[in-house]
Amino acid sequence: MTRFEKVEAVIARELAKPYVVGKSDCFLMGLRVATALGAKGIITQYAGRYSTLKGAQRVLRRLGHKSLVTLMETHLEPCAPAMARMGDLVVLQVGSAEHLGVCLGARFLTKTERGPATYDITAVTAAFRAG
Repeated sequence: MTRFEKVEAVIARELAKPYVVGKSDCFLMGLRVATALGAKGIITQYAGRYSTLKGAQRVLRRLGHKSLVTLMETHLEPCAPAMARMGDLVVLQVGSAEHLGVCLGARFLTKTERGPATYDITAVTAAFRAG
């Protein structure tokens, strides 16, 4: 299975699920993509640890992070946003909120309460190699 096929399969499964914080949200979608591309154990560290946005923020703070950027740096190798390739993870700044997204090439996908949303590179604050 190619990198594209792996990423496409995970994204299709994730977008078919309703948005539920802590079960099927932008963060877990990104981690599932990273897992499909070879990241070991990353999803098991976070799945089931929160069920609200405030709960997710508490987990982040308990782990010593104020941002998804520093959290992702503990798991994946940073890269320049312009060098992100299919399936790499990115932190997107959307309004006042951070979202974990997946590189699709020239666009970056995240899952929101309103459904999938894509952004261009101007919304990317950091990028990470997913495998």
